[in-house]
Amino acid sequence: MSDYIICTLFSGSSGNCVYIGNENTKILIDAGKSAKAVCSGLESIGVSISDIDAIFITHEHVDHVSALKVLTKKTFLPVYAVSGCADFLASIPAINGERIVAHEPGSAIEVGDLTVSSFRTSHDSA
Repeated sequence: MSDYIICTLFSGSSGNCVYIGNENTKILIDAGKSAKAVCSGLESIGVSISDIDAIFITHEHVDHVSALKVLTKKTFLPVYAVSGCADFLASIPAINGERIVAHEPGSAIEVGDLTVSSFRTSHDSA
């Protein structure tokens, strides 16, 4: 197994998105800018959106989910979120709810070489 690269593509109130990947597995944590900005950010580090295996959403605030409206329509990427957040996202007509995969806080999701564990945080969100 090769080393992972962790790269913050965007961070702050205007948008959040982190890339984590190696040669086998590539994911995004949040997608809080436009889909075009997310794709450009990935391209700046030599990764294409078509290389991404999954998106994990930390919570449903707009600075973490803005790109989902386009990405859930133009890609087949699964979007993982804890159940309250997943229900909220799936209820937004502009987001393809078929892409949203709910899981319970504290659970672990395996995607390729990665295991992503969720946990509760104190934040004003579902």
